[in-house]
Amino acid sequence: MVLILTDNSEPYIRLPAPHSHIILTPPRLVEAREEKDNVEKSPPESDINTAVSALNDKRVYLKLESTPYPYMREHAIAFARQGHADTQRILQQQQQQGEWFDGCPFRDIRDTSSPSSSFLDAGDADIEHQEIAQATKIGDLLLHHYPFYELPVDSPERKTAQEKNAALPAGHEDLIWGIGFWLLPTYHGKGIMSAVLKAVIEDWAIPKMNMRVLKSSAYVGNEASVGVFRKCGFMHEATIEKGSAVLSESRGGGKRDIHVLRWERKADGHQDNTILMCRRRHTKIIQNKHSTRK
Repeated sequence: MVLILTDNSEPYIRLPAPHSHIILTPPRLVEAREEKDNVEKSPPESDINTAVSALNDKRVYLKLESTPYPYMREHAIAFARQGHADTQRILQQQQQQGEWFDGCPFRDIRDTSSPSSSFLDAGDADIEHQEIAQATKIGDLLLHHYPFYELPVDSPERKTAQEKNAALPAGHEDLIWGIGFWLLPTYHGKGIMSAVLKAVIEDWAIPKMNMRVLKSSAYVGNEASVGVFRKCGFMHEATIEKGSAVLSESRGGGKRDIHVLRWERKADGHQDNTILMCRRRHTKIIQNKHSTRK
């Protein structure tokens, strides 16, 4: 289920036990400490530090294709600002244009048991709200239009496939989505990422995006990511020799072989139009409109 902090209207998803201390939120921006005119909002300092730490760690960046390396503060700030703008667009477009959301606003993975020193103002909120507002970012997840790794990099065929996919309206049954993520190494091997992915699929992508197909990729040798996908029902579709873009020397250079995995929605969903109000003082719970859970 998607929950909303009614104090500041931030939606979030809380994972089920044993990972109930983990929540998913949109990218957060806060006012600059210096009270100057026209100062653009930035992510909380702890969010910046998390991204810089993780994306300069070889246990993370060597498994990623597109993030800059070395990863600087300005990269983290720009990415968070763009992510925040994207999530606002996703939420506003759905309100204006129709039933389905054209993307997922839940991109930041946070740990409520690890409070940050730089957090959203929770005001006089209760303990639950305080822990959500102070939750430290520990990772990132992004649903995006699938880039079609099966087709040669920079080829007209790949460009055409991408353009055709991007032109489909939100909720279209032929729309193919892709996914990317990273997690701080201290949280690796605990089953968190597979729980995150499962929650995003079941609590948002199916009921709110009408997602039918989700594809993923991982470098050959990255068995941890492949394991995450398999736990969530992905099936191996292909292994593509030299399927990556040309990597920088800092990432080993050349091109790498990649696995492509595919998840398809099962046709066993049922309608549920219930909206629930939580008895807690500040929290509204919105139950999935098109839930697939039994």
